[in-house]
Amino acid sequence: MSASVEHLAPAAVFRHFAALSAIPRPSFHEQAVADHLMAFADRHGLQAERDALDNVIIRKPGSAGYEDAPVTILQGHTDMVCEKNEGNPIDFNRDPISLRIEGDLLKADGTTLGADNGIAVAFMLALLESRDIPHPPLEAIFTSQEEVGLRGASKLDTSSLKGRLFLNIDSEEEGLLFTSCSGGNRSDMRLPIQWSDVPAGSRAMKLHVRGLKGGHSGLDIHTPRGNAILLLGRILSDLLARHDVRVAHVQGGSGKSNAIPRRAEVTLLISPDNIDAFDATLKTWYERLSQEYVTADPGLELALEAASMPERCFAKTTTTALSEALILMPQGVQRMSPDIAGLVETSTNLGTLDIVGDEISLGSASRSSQPSQMEATVAKLEALARVIGARFELHDGYPAWPFRPESPLRDLFVERFTTQYGRAPEVAGIHAGLECGVFSAKLQDVDMISFGPDIRNAHSPDECLSISSTERTWTLFLDLVAHIKPGFKVS
Repeated sequence: MSASVEHLAPAAVFRHFAALSAIPRPSFHEQAVADHLMAFADRHGLQAERDALDNVIIRKPGSAGYEDAPVTILQGHTDMVCEKNEGNPIDFNRDPISLRIEGDLLKADGTTLGADNGIAVAFMLALLESRDIPHPPLEAIFTSQEEVGLRGASKLDTSSLKGRLFLNIDSEEEGLLFTSCSGGNRSDMRLPIQWSDVPAGSRAMKLHVRGLKGGHSGLDIHTPRGNAILLLGRILSDLLARHDVRVAHVQGGSGKSNAIPRRAEVTLLISPDNIDAFDATLKTWYERLSQEYVTADPGLELALEAASMPERCFAKTTTTALSEALILMPQGVQRMSPDIAGLVETSTNLGTLDIVGDEISLGSASRSSQPSQMEATVAKLEALARVIGARFELHDGYPAWPFRPESPLRDLFVERFTTQYGRAPEVAGIHAGLECGVFSAKLQDVDMISFGPDIRNAHSPDECLSISSTERTWTLFLDLVAHIKPGFKVS
């Protein structure tokens, strides 16, 4: 049963967030939440439009005295990454997110919370329904399919938008103001499977790597957290070298290349005579990895269980190619920014490992704020695909959001933040693909910023939202829009 959030402040924001949490909204399945937004607009007499991808735009005139203020765009996305703990029965296509409160934190019950980016949707709806909050004319954009390559924003027709001030509410640390972001793309290696007969007398066993923290493949890529697929690759390479084993199936991640995979598994065929030696090798690997990840991933587990006997298994050539790919796969930070201390410039993440028909699919998400470094990273992946005999597919590219030297909106945010908090915010770039990159390329001379309340462990079942940070950020948000008055400079 979901916890009540009615007593939380700001009440309107958490009321809308709870309603949103009751609506299934994985990427590619945003129809229901788009229906919810269109019904909201109808109830409140607001102009709204919806496209074939379930992007929604809702418009509201300026409040009294703000009719002639600059039109301001508010933007967030409606879809969420759907991750759950092992054994959790939730069906993300059908079931609501169950909420729970732990002190200052709002969490879900063993799943992702969807504060990324449901809290932006809740902020926007709370402002759109208000009757007593001063604000300029608003264009609220609710995009779809953000978590799978910013697809909704990329396909949205922006020709009717009038705003040139743009507030993106998809950042996850209070006190950080983002004014630029990396670009990115996604790629797949498709390794053809050569099949072979199951060795007579063998036993089928399934090896699991699980219990890792996972996380966002941009924001958390600099951390020493483990990648379950690549850890499985290390173990598999050693098992193949030491024992007569065959591979029948592999799977890793949760279908999202932009999440650091928390779990992976392989179905192995082992001779009963080798079970003891096999177990000893796995014990050694558990001791080794537990020591490596005692701080970064203390929940790491290796589990071996009996599996159903498959009808066929990979030929040795396929198994060797897969093992080599997992050992050689580029992963993590490829280059730090030479200009901004502590900022990742270029990274790549192997997020998915699946069997698709008669191919093994390895899906990566790569990011960079430097186009030439992005090209270099893609070249590495493509070269590896050639070496192992796989075909390479590159898709879902999205642009970087360049820093804007002159930004009245950034200056206003810094001023209002400093007034509220008694200190200046940190102005920074972010190593993640924000939709700001897409919109900055689509809209001429748009002045944009990105901010938000504290969200921790996005893209994992440990995701949580700070309640007090949400209240402070809401107060800042209202103060910010109240200061976009008639005559405010639009650069």
